[in-house]
Amino acid sequence: MGSGRFSRAEPPPSSSEEPRTRLDSWKEIASYLGRSEKTVRRWEETEGLPVHRLHHEKRPSVYAYTGELEQWRETRKTAVESEPAPADVGAELDDEPAPSRPLDPALRRQADPIKDGSSGRS
Repeated sequence: MGSGRFSRAEPPPSSSEEPRTRLDSWKEIASYLGRSEKTVRRWEETEGLPVHRLHHEKRPSVYAYTGELEQWRETRKTAVESEPAPADVGAELDDEPAPSRPLDPALRRQADPIKDGSSGRS
């Protein structure tokens, strides 16, 4: 290993950044992000969480670099901040009519005199 070469699993740090810390399991990744293992696995599938795999005979092991996780987190934070707030979404819907509410029973009788047995005439 004294050849000065880096393994494929751990690329050399670039000169512009500090050496990266490697997290070697779902548990370590989840702990670093302050979430459950289930959540970080879902984030990898649905949100593009940067997780790497080393393939072995039985099953692959996972690892992630803290620098990549921080970049991903910042990207997600920017994406969430640029989405419209719930109040903004309601403003876009002003052209739609308000949902109808059921009539008060007294008003319903006045509106439909046949149902209450009266003819509606005096």
